[in-house]
Amino acid sequence: MISLYRVMTFLYQMIQLGENQENASAVGCKILSSDGSEIIEAGSIVWQDGSCHGYGRGSKDTKATDLSYPRPVDYVSGTCLMIEHEIFSQYGGFNNKVFPHYYEDTDLQMHVQHDLGKEVWLQPLAVAHHNEHATFGKEESVALMQH
Repeated sequence: MISLYRVMTFLYQMIQLGENQENASAVGCKILSSDGSEIIEAGSIVWQDGSCHGYGRGSKDTKATDLSYPRPVDYVSGTCLMIEHEIFSQYGGFNNKVFPHYYEDTDLQMHVQHDLGKEVWLQPLAVAHHNEHATFGKEESVALMQH
């Protein structure tokens, strides 16, 4: 069971970073596999062709120094995204009509950066464990991401 202290520390780290970075409008955490054995992402990059890649993806060194400092990133997974309520509401939330399964979190964060001139930050001191592809299964998830 997760202790209340761990939850409060997690939230405090996320909120503190968002408040201390003047231009931050969204903050996300480092995401590990459900068993904690490898990194799913420590922030992500969007390449010029629109494809994406999670920093550190697949690394077994979950405490690698190059993935363990707060920094602006292209986007963080919607698995754990803290964003200003006003921005989320004014944008209409996640665009599930255009992006019904994946990429709606990226779309929102591209709006934050490119339309609003704000930043998305990674807070690696806050760590979440995630059962990736649990909704659709890996094969179907990969197919959906490619459309």
